[in-house]
Amino acid sequence: MVEIRKTRWGGLLACLLIMVLQVAPATQVMAAKAELPIVKKRIIVFPLALANSVTQLTMGRKMASTMSGMLQNTPGYTVTEFSKRHPSVQRAIQVEKTLLETEIDEIGGVENKANALKVAGEMGGDMIIIGNIDSYRYDPGSTLAEAQVSVQFVEVRNQKIIKNVAVTGKTPDSSKPASEDESAALAAGDAVNKIVEALAIKPPPGIEVADVAKKKTKKKTGLLWIVLGAALGLALVGGGSSTPPDEPLPPGLPGP
Repeated sequence: MVEIRKTRWGGLLACLLIMVLQVAPATQVMAAKAELPIVKKRIIVFPLALANSVTQLTMGRKMASTMSGMLQNTPGYTVTEFSKRHPSVQRAIQVEKTLLETEIDEIGGVENKANALKVAGEMGGDMIIIGNIDSYRYDPGSTLAEAQVSVQFVEVRNQKIIKNVAVTGKTPDSSKPASEDESAALAAGDAVNKIVEALAIKPPPGIEVADVAKKKTKKKTGLLWIVLGAALGLALVGGGSSTPPDEPLPPGLPGP
């Protein structure tokens, strides 16, 4: 019986070792490939410039902030709202002297695209979103506001315009804003929603493939542990079913 038990243990452990040798290296290679860092592209969102008719002086910056927040979860991209206090911008102004204060002050708006591209280069941006609030009006009678907005999505390296978008944001008819500020905020939010939908920014090439590879690797790694666990469990159960070698035989049974 001892020989039978040794044979069973030896066979099971041999099978377990073969599975480890065959499956583990392949899984490790796939995991290494899937864990390669995904280099995300950076989008810099600049405040929208205001036409002379726009009385809501903070609307352009608020729209840029809202747009940045909505785009944060875009696969393959990191989204940064422009700020004069950004470390890269401050270093370019104060240390490297590659940016001028006037270039920062004249930021935002399609007409200042050259400045925005230069600043984006200092911030490590790959794309920029710039734009204008072309018109704004508020009707005190209906307490509704309307803003016409145009933006450009531009690639920094070759200054290519990826997409032009023009939308009209309106205060929803069903809302009952208590003030012009509230009505203007609702109209601006409507405009941003339409802009983000129209831009329809897609993940850079290769992002979907990398994500799928990670999912497959996780599944294969999980399967490996299930197989190894099952084999080890069978080995333990099988080994425990035999009579221990030093345990005396029950009285009345003939010896070997």
